[in-house]
Amino acid sequence: MINHQYLIIIPLILLITSILFINVDYVNAVDTDQTILNQNSVPHNALGHESHQIVNLVNTTGEKIFHGIVKFNSTLPVDIIAYTITSNNTAPSNLWNIGGIYYTTDKLLSDSTQGEVDFTGSGLVAHRPSPDVFKMNFTISSLQTE
Repeated sequence: MINHQYLIIIPLILLITSILFINVDYVNAVDTDQTILNQNSVPHNALGHESHQIVNLVNTTGEKIFHGIVKFNSTLPVDIIAYTITSNNTAPSNLWNIGGIYYTTDKLLSDSTQGEVDFTGSGLVAHRPSPDVFKMNFTISSLQTE
């Protein structure tokens, strides 16, 4: 004969287990929307910027345009710059030449050691116009492409 206590306990255990699995799936879905990285800066590869330091926050992948949010902390003040590929190689001073490919730049934040910025571009860098190496922790979230 079945004990009536088991008829109540078994469904209760199943309910609690289901709730736990639903919560774990929710946390994993939120986590996959973010990339958390720690990086040291490297010399900039843009023509004329070789003595500058950068951290690539979002690497360019051709002509794709990314939208997202970056939150960062840096050991030294940096500029956060979005860049977009362009066919116009006669643009004003906000033009970078990297290996013969031209990018227009958009400075989103200047001389900061921490912050949060919305961005749109082919890529995103933390830039320091000096040879001083810096360390950076950053999170990219809501990354989408056009």
